[in-house]
Amino acid sequence: VLLPRLRQSFELNAIVTMAWLGFAGVLLALSHLHGGWLPGLPMVLGGACWLCILANLHLVVQSSAPAWVQARAMSVYLLCFFAAACAGSGLWGVVAQHAGLLG
Repeated sequence: VLLPRLRQSFELNAIVTMAWLGFAGVLLALSHLHGGWLPGLPMVLGGACWLCILANLHLVVQSSAPAWVQARAMSVYLLCFFAAACAGSGLWGVVAQHAGLLG
């Protein structure tokens, strides 16, 4: 809902930068909030920031590729994106298993 309005007011890099900073702030807030419903409030903002970042990254990949290879460019991009997410999840799972959940 807000992304088209943001694109009218700000450049793409500014939107992604603001979203990353917002997401970092959410992670900082979540490190200090425990239990109950209170962590849910920053998580809504974090989800909005995450969607803003991903939508803009997907837009850049799709719009930078020539029309005749846009679908293939998106498929390779998404394959690499999800492979990296999977590898990162596995890596952090191994770290958590060896270090423990509370470090």
